[in-house]
Amino acid sequence: MKRCALLLVLAAGCDREPIEVTEAPVEPAAVQAPPNPAGATPFEPTREEHPDGLVVETLSPGTGSQARQGNRIQLHYTGTIQSTGEVFSDTRATGIPFAFTLGRGEVIRGLDRGLKGARTGSRIRLSVPSSLAYGEDGWGKVPEEADLEFDIHIVQVE
Repeated sequence: MKRCALLLVLAAGCDREPIEVTEAPVEPAAVQAPPNPAGATPFEPTREEHPDGLVVETLSPGTGSQARQGNRIQLHYTGTIQSTGEVFSDTRATGIPFAFTLGRGEVIRGLDRGLKGARTGSRIRLSVPSSLAYGEDGWGKVPEEADLEFDIHIVQVE
């Protein structure tokens, strides 16, 4: 352990000798995990692979209202093109959540299907094949036949 010494010198008209003050060594504090309320099992991320290629990974389950068809959902997301990693859309950059009604076809099918059952506060990663995204047409920065990935945080389910 290192000992730290501090030498105090009182100048300005003082006729005393300098005083040496030695600090006791300080032990680093142990890092403790937060308590586990009521013995709850820690959440392990889940991964669902659908036959059509949609992959839903729940990274954090959330604790609020559960999304059902017809619910209005507000979320933040970052959308990337899987093959290049290029971001094509990011609501976090604007700070304004994206909102849509689940199951009404207002968004690509991969979002409509992948977010059913998600709860307010959930963090989800969706891997969406082009057939459930923009397909052969593409959209904006998204080229045709591009598989997409969305990193999503559900802000609110109404």
